[in-house]
Parts: sequence; structure tokens; C-alpha cells
Amino acid sequence: MVSRGRVIDAAVRFLRNNPELVAFAQAAAPVTGRSVEELLADAVERFRSSAQAVPQEQMITRSAS
Repeated sequence: MVSRGRVIDAAVRFLRNNPELVAFAQAAAPVTGRSVEELLADAVERFRSSAQAVPQEQMITRSAS
């Protein structure tokens, strides 16, 4: 018997815990022609790419006090 796993993005799963965000995605899905999962995954990808775009020199570091 072949077992097929399914990869679940933890970030999308986290976003699903936000009822306002899920409601927004559910309202936008029919208009955009995309599924709620696709919209949430797109939001995660946009956040990840914007977070990675910050140069190291612009990041604030905390010193241990």
C-alpha cells in the first residue's frame, strides 16, 4: 500500500486561525477566481518575500542587557 503524504504549510495553517482573514479570503475567492487556500498561500509568500527583502544593515538587533 502506497502512503501519500500531504505537505501542510504551517504559516497557512496559522493564518487559518485568524477568523477575519479567513472571512476576507472567503469573500475575495469568488471575485478572484482563486481558492481560499491559494489566497492564504499567496499572502504567506508575499510576506516571506517582503521580509527577506530587508537588507541586513537595516535590521535592528537587540543587545543583551
